[in-house]
Amino acid sequence: MCKKMKMMMKKILKSDFNKNVLTLLTGTTIAQVIPIAISPLLTRIYTPEDFGTFAIILAVTSIISTIATARYEIAIVLPKKDEDAINLVALSMGIAILISSISLITIVFFENTIKSILGKDFSYVYLYSIPTIVFFTGFYNSLKYYFIRKKLYKDLSTTNMFRASVLSTTQITFGYLSLGSLGLILGQVISSIFANSRMFLKYFVDWKESDDKSLKSVKTVAKEYISLPKFSAAGSFINASAQNVNNLLLPMVFNNQLLGFYSLVNRILGTPTTLIASSISQVYFQSASAEKNQKGNNILSFTSTLKKLIILSIPLFGVLYLIIDNFIVLIFGKDWEMLEPISKLLLPLFLIRFISSTLSTTLNIHRKEKEFLLVNIILFLVSVLILIVAKVVSLSIFEYFGFQSIILSILYLLLLYRYYIISKG
Repeated sequence: MCKKMKMMMKKILKSDFNKNVLTLLTGTTIAQVIPIAISPLLTRIYTPEDFGTFAIILAVTSIISTIATARYEIAIVLPKKDEDAINLVALSMGIAILISSISLITIVFFENTIKSILGKDFSYVYLYSIPTIVFFTGFYNSLKYYFIRKKLYKDLSTTNMFRASVLSTTQITFGYLSLGSLGLILGQVISSIFANSRMFLKYFVDWKESDDKSLKSVKTVAKEYISLPKFSAAGSFINASAQNVNNLLLPMVFNNQLLGFYSLVNRILGTPTTLIASSISQVYFQSASAEKNQKGNNILSFTSTLKKLIILSIPLFGVLYLIIDNFIVLIFGKDWEMLEPISKLLLPLFLIRFISSTLSTTLNIHRKEKEFLLVNIILFLVSVLILIVAKVVSLSIFEYFGFQSIILSILYLLLLYRYYIISKG
């Protein structure tokens, strides 16, 4: 039996795809263990309201960050020439500077209006953190895809671990200094600065050695992949809006404290599964793109990745269920006991979304930007409709989350089937 296991492990490690996934997955897992491990400490030095305010900031920056590079970062993996990829990174970074500057100017001129929408207790300091986070997120996404292109999975993995360590250390430190939600926000900003610094140095060396880094070349690649800002950027913006609609509208339908609970559910269930899915998706994107270029389809990469996701999800969500079922109050404290029923209701949705979203890059591989836009419009409208129903029918908190879990799970399953059809070419 032991011999068979050794042979199986050797076979797994011989595959470049599996090795790359394992490299990213190891770093990502460690990177997520760190903030999750300190969550019991954070819940004792920050209140649900602090987490609620932080969730609003993350929701706003997540939505804006999807268009911070006009989605040109997706194209970095695609060109045959490295020079084109280097120019695409420069283009993406330039757009990130532009979008974050527009965000800053908007806040300067409309800060009172924005503050009244987000809440009367929403500090101006929080508002001005938004363009900063958008700026560094745009840079990080550009550099991340460049690292994927160069197959620098080990470096990307190390960066993720480093970023998580800085984030956790700063949030604990600021928490003990009694900075409230500002401490959570500052931790996010500082960790982004450190992560970008590590990655940018490696890219800068390649940029300096490139023979083709003129403004004309940047304009050429911008025109070649113009469909990304035209269709994919809008789709991603709407997708991010759908993903974050709860964070923005829950305080209006229920209250800010509930948003704090929901944000921690995402921290426990959503963040680790999203980043593990992201690691697999990044490697899938590279290998499936190569298969598509050679054969005109990527069905082998799709089915292989789907099997791996199903096998991985069983122990992953099994462990999460056990943690939810037995340790919520013990780990996070009595003030957070509402996490248990909410998490159980949302667990099926997180499982199905974990598999479906990982394979959603199939649309990008087949250059189906219009369909990507349509898919995300549907996701956004359905998410908003669920909240409207909750408000009109006066659903309880638990009825709302149960209803949301059922409807969105069905929708993600339908999308997964569509990705399978597309992968067949």
